[in-house]
Amino acid sequence: MSEQNDDMQNSAVEDNKNDAPYEKVKERKVLIQPYDYAVRTLMEMIIEGDLKLDPDYQRNYRWPDDKASRFIESIALNIPVPVLYFAEETDGNFSVIDGQQRLASLFRYIKPDEAELLYPDSILPPLELNGLKLRPDLNKKSYISLERDDRSLIAKRPIRCIVVLNESDATLKFEVFERLNTGSSELTAQEVRNCIYNGSLSRTLKKLSANVKFQEMISLPDTSKRNMTDIELILRFFAYRNMTPETQYSDNYTEHLNNFMEENREISSEKIDFYTNLFNKTVETIYQHLGPGVAFRKPLNISDPTNSRFAGNLINGSIFESQMISVSKLLENGNPIPDDLRNRILSAFTKETYTDSVFQGTSQKSKVLRRNSTLTEIVLA
Repeated sequence: MSEQNDDMQNSAVEDNKNDAPYEKVKERKVLIQPYDYAVRTLMEMIIEGDLKLDPDYQRNYRWPDDKASRFIESIALNIPVPVLYFAEETDGNFSVIDGQQRLASLFRYIKPDEAELLYPDSILPPLELNGLKLRPDLNKKSYISLERDDRSLIAKRPIRCIVVLNESDATLKFEVFERLNTGSSELTAQEVRNCIYNGSLSRTLKKLSANVKFQEMISLPDTSKRNMTDIELILRFFAYRNMTPETQYSDNYTEHLNNFMEENREISSEKIDFYTNLFNKTVETIYQHLGPGVAFRKPLNISDPTNSRFAGNLINGSIFESQMISVSKLLENGNPIPDDLRNRILSAFTKETYTDSVFQGTSQKSKVLRRNSTLTEIVLA
C-alpha cells in the first residue's frame, strides 16, 4: 500500500494534495540550547508550569506500568536514557517535543499527588514499580517507600535536555518535532501543530470539533478523531477561507496550515466569537441541506450528482473545504438561503473546473482558488 493510501486509510479523509516543497527561505535556522536538568528539577518545573507536560498537546499517557517501571529502574541504575527535547514558548516556558511518556512516568512515580491534581482528566495514576529484573528489590515499591539513598539517587540523576529556542524558524521547528516523533506512536501533523502553536486558536478549534452535527457528517473512525483529523479539517476551513490570488502560498498544504496557526496563535475574544458563530451556522446549514452521507463526499455518478449515491464514509478534504467556504460566504453576506441549495452545491460536480480541482493536485494555489470560487459563485447566484 502506498504512503498516500496509508494516510487516507488512517485519516478516513481522501485528498490527493501532492504538496510542493516548502517555500525557500535562505535564513531558516533552528536554534538550540542544551541543559542537564536533575530529575527533581524537572518535576518542580512541571509543578510550577515552567514545563508543560499536558496530555492535550499530545496523545494521552499510554505507557504500561512495566515499561514505566523499567525506565525508573534505568534512572536508578544510571543507565543512559534518551535525550529529552523541549520547545521554548513565547512566554519562556517549555513544552515537550519528545519525552512526554518518560516525563509522565517520572511524574506519576515521584509526584503522584501533584499528578492527580494537575491532570485530573488524564491517565496518570500513582505508580508502583513492577517487573524489574536488575533491581527486583524495588518491585511493589512507591517512591516514598524507597530507601533514602535510592530516592536521592533518582532525584539527583541529571537528564540531558535539548531546547529548541523560540527564535527558531517556525517551519523548521515543525520539522524537528515531526522527525523526532517517529515509530509506532508517531504524531500526526495536527498533533504537532497543537503543541508548537498552542494558544487560543488551538483551543477554539478543539471546542468547535465537539459540534455533534459536524462529527456526524464527517463520520470519522475513533482513531482519526484521536489523531485530531477533525480539528485539522476545521483549521483547513479557516486557513483557506480568505485566500486570494495575492495570498503568498507555495502550493504546500502543510506549510500553509502551519503559517496560519502561527500567525493566529492568540486571537481576540471577538474573533473567537466570529469563528464560532460562522462555523456552527455553516455546519447547521450544510446539515439541513446535504446531511450525513452526502456532505463532503464524492458522488459516485458525477454526471448526475443530485440523483447519485455517495462515497460511503470516506470524505474528501477539498470537497469539505469548498462546501464549507461557499456556504459560509453565503451566510456571512446575509443572503437568504435558497431552497435549492442542495442542488446548487451538487451541480458543481458537473463542471470540469470544479472536479479537476478537488480530486488531483489539490494543494496547488490555482486549484484552491478555482474550486472555492466556482462553488461560491454557484451558491451565491
